[in-house]
Amino acid sequence: MYCSLSIEGFRALRSFRLNNLKRVNLLVGANNCGKTTVLEALELLGSRSAADIKLRALLRRRGEALLGKNGDGDREFDIRHLFRGHKIQIGSWFQIEGKAQDSPQDFCRVEIRQSKKWLSAHLSFSGGSGDNRLTDLGGLGPTIDLNRERWNEAARVQYIGTASVSAKDLEDLWESIALTPGEEILIKALKAIEPDLERIAFVGFGSMPRSAERGGFMVRRRGSYQPVPIGSLGDGIWRMFTTVMAGLRASGGFLLVDEIDTGLHYSAMADLWKTAAKMSQEADIQVFATTHSYDCVYSLASLVAEGKHPGVFSIHRIEPDRGESVALSEDEIAILAERDIEIR
Repeated sequence: MYCSLSIEGFRALRSFRLNNLKRVNLLVGANNCGKTTVLEALELLGSRSAADIKLRALLRRRGEALLGKNGDGDREFDIRHLFRGHKIQIGSWFQIEGKAQDSPQDFCRVEIRQSKKWLSAHLSFSGGSGDNRLTDLGGLGPTIDLNRERWNEAARVQYIGTASVSAKDLEDLWESIALTPGEEILIKALKAIEPDLERIAFVGFGSMPRSAERGGFMVRRRGSYQPVPIGSLGDGIWRMFTTVMAGLRASGGFLLVDEIDTGLHYSAMADLWKTAAKMSQEADIQVFATTHSYDCVYSLASLVAEGKHPGVFSIHRIEPDRGESVALSEDEIAILAERDIEIR
């Protein structure tokens, strides 16, 4: 678990630092201030030997992956957008560093070098089992060499964006928690939105394509023997479902959620924060989330004010051109709820 994070030259962040990080961290601030960039930086840093896999994923999410001449899949990645100013030359670089208590500092660095005929991106990192180096990231096609070690490293960092997670990805997540204590955590979290929910099961895609956004999962509710697709219960329960599933899968790593309140009524936010606190400790994960919602901030502040989760939560305000986040102490977070103070 990182207690501090430093970012240099990554996307729009020239030099930026977050201190006093906790198990569950909420990032607030205006649009285009760098909140999502912080999540992406953590995605690269936390994935260690699978950093190149995550790098491809975040480029695809932002529409920065170019199709091949025949339109047959990603062939090139426009890595210029990863660097401040959207420009690269020999020697351009960005670096992300994370520090945990009583542990060596982890880092992830991408640098532009001159190869025989073209510029290429070289990725180096440390963390986990030791120092490693991956080369020639620029212009690569689909990911290769996804061995078990790299697969596990990729899985320990789960990113949930504002778009729907495919049912195929959720099938993989489900396999990791089905018939484990994590399944009980998931059902309890979903009951915050659908109190009559009793059971959830993956029944397969049937005639649906495996890329279907909300296919394959059914739920049974109290008093009814007719199962219904979980997707039919609305955006809120789907958001809770995907978020909790991803958190449980990220055991020993990181859960990153962009606009965590998407699709959730304010009355469900307190339950989501309680679930995040429980997951962070039982699954040993660190949670980072962003929001623009006052209700999301207020629900977290109210929970902190109750004093039932000491040392678990933090709120960080990110401001453009400020080199360090404004980290609120637990006392300051509690005051937000008591005095109805706006910090977004």
